[in-house]
Amino acid sequence: MLVRAVPGVAMSSLVHLPGAGRPVGSRIRMKVEPGDADGFAVFESVLPPAWEGPPPHRHLSDDAAFYVLEGTVAFELDGVSHHCGPGSVVSVPRGSAHAFANPGTEPARMLVITTPEATRLVEAVHTLVERDPEPAPQIVRALYRAHHTEITG
Repeated sequence: MLVRAVPGVAMSSLVHLPGAGRPVGSRIRMKVEPGDADGFAVFESVLPPAWEGPPPHRHLSDDAAFYVLEGTVAFELDGVSHHCGPGSVVSVPRGSAHAFANPGTEPARMLVITTPEATRLVEAVHTLVERDPEPAPQIVRALYRAHHTEITG
């Protein structure tokens, strides 16, 4: 359920109750869409067990913060590995190389707060993988480049 307040204001307050938000594939739920807030978006992401995650990459114009809700998420930040359990926060400023994965046997869940363009990349990647579960590396690199992101690994 979505509750909006402050009618007549360009960006109004909103509340997403548990389970609400726009689904992106089966593992992501947008909580604050690009345009709902000035300069940030929020989505919830479920990482399946033994998931290798996206390739190491750096956003050239986007910042992100990850809040681990459940499970353990392995982050690599500028070449340093971190295993982050519930309550951990990872801040990744633009230009910082990063990757994340779920090495565990149970799903992990995290909340991602980012600048809007990064959510567009996430949606584009999910659309691509739904069409082709193993896309060619050059297609993936081109998709990342189109969203001002470099694959570093």
